[in-house]
This record gives sequence, C-alpha cells and structure tokens, in this order.
Amino acid sequence: MASGFLFFFAWRPSFESWLGKMRKRIYTLLFPYLVWSVIGMTLNYSDYLADNLDRVRGSAETPALTFFDAAVYFFNMPVPPQLWFLRALMLMMLCTPLVALVICALKRYSFLLVLMVYFSKIETPWDELSKSAFCFFSLGAVLGYLRHDLTLPERWVQWSLFALWISLATVYSGLSLFIQADYTFLFHCLVLSGITGIWGIYDLLPVPALDWLSKYSPYRFFIYMASEPLLTILRFRYFETFQHTQSVNLFQHFGLSLSR
Repeated sequence: MASGFLFFFAWRPSFESWLGKMRKRIYTLLFPYLVWSVIGMTLNYSDYLADNLDRVRGSAETPALTFFDAAVYFFNMPVPPQLWFLRALMLMMLCTPLVALVICALKRYSFLLVLMVYFSKIETPWDELSKSAFCFFSLGAVLGYLRHDLTLPERWVQWSLFALWISLATVYSGLSLFIQADYTFLFHCLVLSGITGIWGIYDLLPVPALDWLSKYSPYRFFIYMASEPLLTILRFRYFETFQHTQSVNLFQHFGLSLSR
C-alpha cells in the first residue's frame, strides 16, 4: 500500500513521468534486491562449504571442487525468502500503466473494484505476485492518485477502528480454534480492519513513541533482512548439537524468536 501510494501520489499520466519513476525504482528495488540476494546466497554458500569441507579439499576418492563447480553451486544457492516482496513490487511496476488507466477512469470508484477483486476467487497468473499484494498496492495507488492526506478525522474514529480490529481478531481466533469452517471472507475482513486499526492507533501513540519510531524506522529494512538465512542456519546448527526434546525445542523457539 505504501509503495502504491508513493508511486501514484505525484503521478502524471504521461510516458515521461512513468519512465522517470521506473528509473528511480531501479535504484530502490532492483539494486537492493540484487545486493541482498548476493549477501544471502553468500551466507548459504558459506554454510554449505562448512558442511562439505572434504568435498572442497578433495580426497583420493573425490576430486576437489573446480572453479566451475563452485560457481554452479553458488548460483544454485537460495536467495533470502523475505525478498519475495521486492520481486512482487518489481512485477507491480510492470502493471502500473494498467492500474493507472483504471484509476484515471474510475477515480474513487476504483476502491470498489479493488475490494471486489480482493474478496473474489480471482488469482494472478504469477506465483510471485499474489492477489492480495496486487490489491493492497492498488488501494495505496488510489489513495495516492486522490492525494489523500492519510489522516483520520477524529479520535473516536481512530479508537473505533482499533477496537474493530481487536474484536475481529478475537472472533476469528476463537472460531478457527473450535469450529472447522471456511473463514476466508472473515480473514480478509480481519486483514483490512488490521490495516485501518493500526492506521488509527498510530495517531494515538504518545509523542515520545512517535519520535522513537521516526528516528529508527529508516533502519527497519536491515532488521527485516537480518533474520534469514541466519536464523535457518542457526536452527540447523542448534539441532545438530542438541537432541530433540521438549525443553530443547522450547528454548530454540523462544531463543531464536528473541534474536529475530
């Protein structure tokens, strides 16, 4: 939603404007994706080499890895899974002309179309770009095109949205625990209420909390990228060292959760 809002907030329906925005996304999407992919692949590769030192050194039975073999293994290493959203955003950039045409034609009624698609069973043809990701980007795009100031009018509205989110989360959790049924529609409502609920409660935070968030939010991407593949590597090493018991599993769960 934030990406859609920022892309369309200063939108000018021209090829030059679109091309300029695409150039900026090369630096803000493609380059970070390539850099963090290489970092993640390097960590996975280092872990692989640590597990296969005999294969690296070579022996009488097994020849040492050649440079070509090492390169093939490296480029087959998985990239950090949390980079899925950068891949999704890059696909969304290709769809922005179509999104722009729809928004320019329907204006604020685009909200209704996006919500209809969100609650429907329609799926996108790309695995990397889910229907939900497409819809949330489009919702942000509509807000950006309409130059919405992203403020909620009164405190009672903010508290009401927050209360609605908590209520729906409680109902959804209770029903899914005790009654087997299809709660897809309720889950979609829960997600939408969560977005507006967090949006509302943010304005109700005390000033020191807002100052703290403003100060440290520029570093959130580094925190996001610090989890994988490091946690997966640590988890494998942990279970190689200790036997599976309830206490060992519990310590692993809380220990790695805190490190995340």
